[in-house]
Amino acid sequence: MKSLYNGIEKPYTLGSPSPEGRAGEGLPPFDDSFYDAVVNELYGNGGYTPDYLTTPNGSALIGETNRVLMDAVTKGVSSITEEPDPTFSAALAQNTFIFSGFKTHQELQEVNSLLHDKDGKLRPFDEFKRDVDKLGKEYNQNYLRAEYNHAVQSAQMAAKCQEFQKHKDFVNLQYRTANDERVRAEHAALHGTTLPVDDKFWTKYLPPLGWNCRCTVVEVLKDSYPESNSDEAVRAGDSATSRPAEKIFRFNPGKELKVFPPKHPYLPKLDKCKTCKLGKNIGLSANGESMCSVCSALQQCMGKTIESKKDKKKENANMRKRVIEEEKGKGIYKPSEENPRLLVNTECDTSKDELPNNTRCALAMLEAFKDMEIKIRPNVIIDHLKNAEYYINGLLADRKGVDGPDGVTSGFVKAIDQGCQVVVIDFDRYKKGQWVDYNLVARNIKRRHQDFEGGIIMECYVVHNGNVARIPGCIVENTDDCIRNIKGILIQRLK
Repeated sequence: MKSLYNGIEKPYTLGSPSPEGRAGEGLPPFDDSFYDAVVNELYGNGGYTPDYLTTPNGSALIGETNRVLMDAVTKGVSSITEEPDPTFSAALAQNTFIFSGFKTHQELQEVNSLLHDKDGKLRPFDEFKRDVDKLGKEYNQNYLRAEYNHAVQSAQMAAKCQEFQKHKDFVNLQYRTANDERVRAEHAALHGTTLPVDDKFWTKYLPPLGWNCRCTVVEVLKDSYPESNSDEAVRAGDSATSRPAEKIFRFNPGKELKVFPPKHPYLPKLDKCKTCKLGKNIGLSANGESMCSVCSALQQCMGKTIESKKDKKKENANMRKRVIEEEKGKGIYKPSEENPRLLVNTECDTSKDELPNNTRCALAMLEAFKDMEIKIRPNVIIDHLKNAEYYINGLLADRKGVDGPDGVTSGFVKAIDQGCQVVVIDFDRYKKGQWVDYNLVARNIKRRHQDFEGGIIMECYVVHNGNVARIPGCIVENTDDCIRNIKGILIQRLK
């Protein structure tokens, strides 16, 4: 299947394994139901135009891509600083959203190209669906994995740049590779390059310098290493990024406050983009007289995102009201044979991945807390959001099966969108019997302190190795003691 934009597949296949050593490690799973909903709707509509991005399904698909990539940005930044500057964080978030929007636009252009046969007739749905499923795997798994790895590294370097400026009077910067057999020869030539923080070399050649690049930059005390020749270093940087697919990496994430390369094939290339209030990544129409339809759609989507953040508690409450109303008349609750305090609705999701895991997790919580009652809810889908599984002591709750501490953030985000007041982080879905970094789990829960302080989330449960820890909302706050307190509960209850 040929991409409408030449040069996307090739750069994503260049490079060595991911920063962690395995491609895509830590990548949150992409929820394909958002893509499927769009595909079905576009088939019914008979085509795609950019204004579709502002529809509920169109903006939801952008949001799902943005959710996954923002997980990477958060991971990268938080590895450097606990409390990044709000302006810095907002700039990276905006750039990630813009990138997600233009990526979705291109993906849907390709979907659109598959709707009709060579005679212009609408193709049979089964035939069309087979091809768009292949396309979705490319965009939402293969491409997304490379983009995720890049976002982790790029956000990390952007955060480092903020720290470099504070220390530039007494440190230089040194380029370092992973120094193993997988390092690209071009990048190995840059290893050990040592130059002042404000040297011109770092304007273009701050890593990552390619997809899945594992290189980094570290601070070294002035005079501890001899300074490199700046002009020679620039020539080496030019050589390392000489191929067209690599030239896009000639930018500095920290100085430009961008996660993704401004010249990425998804993005517009017009000079008029520089005048747009959303930044260089937002394009104008070919004649430069008005915003192009894609940019206009993305601005509307971004406006909705900003507006929704202003009153997330109200949205959360409204969704909960809708969920409860929609549930009326659906099935009846019957006590479970395993525990009379577990009530299961006769119309719950009985699929092999849902009911057994929901039951297992619920029984573990009931065993840990003798005054608890849990109901497994009927299967109610609203706005293509997956069903919230539980009522826990009357509060709407959802179980999030995660494969590591990084899944905590996306678990909270999705639960809030579902109208939940309680989040259940289930490590036993993927990590039973395996080590989990409770310190990182505590840090990621603490980062959701605004959800607790705003009254959106009341409590959080963490399940691991059959044990359960309850994190009450009253202890989750933006203080130095918070991480230590949460970690103490996790260690006490889970080990």
